[in-house]
Amino acid sequence: MGGRTTKKDGLYDCNSGLLRCPRCSSRMLSTVGELLPDETRTLYIPRPNKDFTPGGTDEFTWESKDYTQWWQIPDIDCFDNVGMSKPVTNPAGETVEIVLCSECGAGPLGYRVAGSPPLFLPCDLLVQQDATLADDKEDFKAPENANLEQLKAMMQDGNLTTQFKVVFGDDRLGMMLNDALDGVGVEVQAFTVTEDGELGAAEKGEEVKVGDKIVRVANVSTAGKNYEGVLDMVCGASRPLEIFFERSPKNKAGDRGEVQRVAHRQWDGKED
Repeated sequence: MGGRTTKKDGLYDCNSGLLRCPRCSSRMLSTVGELLPDETRTLYIPRPNKDFTPGGTDEFTWESKDYTQWWQIPDIDCFDNVGMSKPVTNPAGETVEIVLCSECGAGPLGYRVAGSPPLFLPCDLLVQQDATLADDKEDFKAPENANLEQLKAMMQDGNLTTQFKVVFGDDRLGMMLNDALDGVGVEVQAFTVTEDGELGAAEKGEEVKVGDKIVRVANVSTAGKNYEGVLDMVCGASRPLEIFFERSPKNKAGDRGEVQRVAHRQWDGKED
């Protein structure tokens, strides 16, 4: 319990291993998380109030414990598996969401302030394991009672939000980005084409659709950034570059046959 092994990532000390639930060993995070080695924070622990009545007594009674070493996670998209409570107001007056294990319900394992992307997990509450011991087949196997055929049908029908990874080796990816129409995140607004008609790597690869959102660039979350910030991340990253996209079941704009293209313009860090 409470491992704190890190690797240097720029100016930060980042988790170099797997972080697992202390009760069931569910894999929650893989080589993600900045170590805050000397920062006292309070974890408030809600307990159901047996005397609770709507409009009367409080729904919870509270306990608290201070911790001085934390993992700071950029946002919820960085997790392999995680559960979150409904927003609750703690004794400090903060509206927070409690981090739980999605497999067994263990918690609290941390918190985030509602409406703010970062999550904070006390190092003492998680099991850190060497990253070489990751076993995707075992860690992410479907539950015994899962209806796999139903899930497959929903995926084929486009009724689930999905995330997928694409690795690019080219400098020019050929995507025009903009702030998402729903107001959350940054999405691919169109593909770009050069004056001589050359398509970019994103369109040629046929994995990315117009309307897909970019959620992580080189394993760094895009949460809280506008399209200019995400363009800076993409253009400034070394190749090969790993980008995680998110596709909503409502995204029909990118269906092949409706490809939108605009003239390529090199991003120089500012809009004309």
